[in-house]
Amino acid sequence: MSALIAVLKIIFPIYSIIALGYYFNRTGKYNQKVDAFLNQVAFYYIMPVVLFKGLLFNDVKFTSGILQIPGFMLLAFILMFAVFYLFKIPLQYLIMSFRGNTVYFGIPILKLTLNEQDFLTGILVISLISPLTIFLVTILKPETGGLRKILLNTLKNPFLWVLILGIILGNSGFNFDFLQSLLSEISDALTFISLIIIGGNLSFKELKKVSALENMAIFNKLMLFPLLFLFYGKMVGLDPACMKIGLLLASTPGAVTNYTIIRELGLPEREAVRNVMLSSFIYFIYLPVLLLFLDRLCR
Repeated sequence: MSALIAVLKIIFPIYSIIALGYYFNRTGKYNQKVDAFLNQVAFYYIMPVVLFKGLLFNDVKFTSGILQIPGFMLLAFILMFAVFYLFKIPLQYLIMSFRGNTVYFGIPILKLTLNEQDFLTGILVISLISPLTIFLVTILKPETGGLRKILLNTLKNPFLWVLILGIILGNSGFNFDFLQSLLSEISDALTFISLIIIGGNLSFKELKKVSALENMAIFNKLMLFPLLFLFYGKMVGLDPACMKIGLLLASTPGAVTNYTIIRELGLPEREAVRNVMLSSFIYFIYLPVLLLFLDRLCR
């Protein structure tokens, strides 16, 4: 019973803020300009600040467990690519099956589920996963720009540069305590803005005419992908914190940015939009069960 109450305390603010974002959408207060502004602020400014804070003030360091999570992403991508290629399944479904909303869904859930140190460790993991997934999905269609396009898409990711800067400054020996309160104030807004973005992008109209391949992609992302990570984590002996971080990130639904990527790769985007919406609605039901499972798994 105590575990259920703890889960309800986690999901109540998540669902409430998403519902607020959806209300803003329905009443016309959340439009494309607002969405573009919030995405710009969250992805390019606030999220890097959270990572920077962890590297400077919370002794967040690379460990074998942290590196094994993006290692799983790479192995899973290779495995899934081989299966999709063998059965001649269009590549957009591989992107839908592989790429999750680790930023806007993953970060708030990590924040509300983990202690501060493990949360910042999760941010460090995201800083590795985010440019890696951009790189992997871009190589699926290299003729859209070749190696130069692949590298540019990867290098545009702000996490990569903040990660490098944070490591350099964190090991420089300088005292940055005067920045700590400022960085904390900025990073506190992240959960609210991230969930407002999710709610503002929800649309029931996109749930019509879901194909069998779209259903397969949703099953892969919400069930198969986390199950593969669970098997992988047990096999390599991940510690409970990394296991929890990895499962929370592996199970996130399709990313809002999926249809931007799909469009850039020259693949049909309408199905990607439906995939994001339907996987998100399923995730709202799926999340409490996942959290209860993680509570038992990581005791």
